[in-house]
Amino acid sequence: MRNAVVLEMIVLMTWLCPRASKHSLVRHSVDAHARSRHQSHRLEDNRMAAISGGVRPASAQDAAACLAIYRPYVQNTAISWEIDVPTVDKMAARIEGLRATHEWLVLERDDQIVGFAYGQPLKRLVAFQFSAETGIYVDVHHHRAGAGRDLYTQLLRRLAERGYRQAFAAITQPNEASNSFHRSFGFQDAGLYRRVAWKHESWHDVAWMQLDLPYSGPNGPPDPIR
Repeated sequence: MRNAVVLEMIVLMTWLCPRASKHSLVRHSVDAHARSRHQSHRLEDNRMAAISGGVRPASAQDAAACLAIYRPYVQNTAISWEIDVPTVDKMAARIEGLRATHEWLVLERDDQIVGFAYGQPLKRLVAFQFSAETGIYVDVHHHRAGAGRDLYTQLLRRLAERGYRQAFAAITQPNEASNSFHRSFGFQDAGLYRRVAWKHESWHDVAWMQLDLPYSGPNGPPDPIR
């Protein structure tokens, strides 16, 4: 009787083991797939985390640092057309909004954000959706140190990747340094708005410059913005 019980248990275990092995294989396959997806996402995150030379996509957490750079431009110059310094929350909302549609990049040096650049709609009309206006602000202590070039190089590349065809820069005049900086990237003069901006008790002219972004496809209907 005892031998019969033992034999029955052996048969039962033999029948169960293949099923257990099958479930184990399925589980390992699912785990491997999950690990692969996790690694893929991690690689993508790493790629986006540092585009090149300290330049990376901004996040809402960078709003305070960007605002610290931007504040003196608003308060002391006509380079920015804003009269009132935006709040940190408003800056965070701008970053998130433009990251979704265009791009907003920051440059870090020695673990400190020293500049930012972004693309935004040229006009909020459907026919203009493939053209972007650019903006760039660098901390006053990091001028003429390559920060602007690092940021703009990656910003223009990113806008082209997303499908934008034209980049426009609006520059309060006089500002020969910014004019020359944009010309070094291939921007060309597109026009001048005379006495269009009133700030700091003075009228200001605004020059517009334009750049054809790299595009290898036919000169036909554009692809959707990515």
